[in-house]
Amino acid sequence: MKLIGERIFLRPWKKSDVPRIVEICKDKTISKFTHVPFPYTRKHAVQFIKNSFKQRKEKSKFAFAIVLKEKNLVIGAIGLTHYEERDRRAEVGYWLAKEFRGKEIVPEAAEILLDFGFNKLKLHRIQIDCAVKNSASKRVIEKLGFEFECRQKERGFLGGKFVDTFSFAILDRKFFKGKKK
Repeated sequence: MKLIGERIFLRPWKKSDVPRIVEICKDKTISKFTHVPFPYTRKHAVQFIKNSFKQRKEKSKFAFAIVLKEKNLVIGAIGLTHYEERDRRAEVGYWLAKEFRGKEIVPEAAEILLDFGFNKLKLHRIQIDCAVKNSASKRVIEKLGFEFECRQKERGFLGGKFVDTFSFAILDRKFFKGKKK
């Protein structure tokens, strides 16, 4: 399965992605706002790939590599986590290689992922949480049309400490508004 955008495409993870994941995740800032451990090792990457295979098979999570088309280079990760078929909902998580941040890659990847979630999985609600101090992620989330729902005290354990998070969500009807279904 390949989900194609203008500059990138999303695809399931492969075992051959392990070295690239390790290279990207050496950047400590990724662990600051995600559950990616630091320091990040090959063992972590191998387990991440194994988990992504298992979770996709169980339909509990849909993890994708973000791949830059022009170089066929893995530049990040995005996925739907906490997928609940009965309630038709899931959450989005992502991280991106440092050199590709601020280039509108995450919004493009998220649009592709939202389309997959709402059209293929028939989701009703998709949620994104971000650390209160992660202003870059907050801007991306708002740009995508997610609506602020609440602030949660010390909900996330990120970068070795408990942090407050903002919760945002988008419903299928808002996503499809103005788009062809």
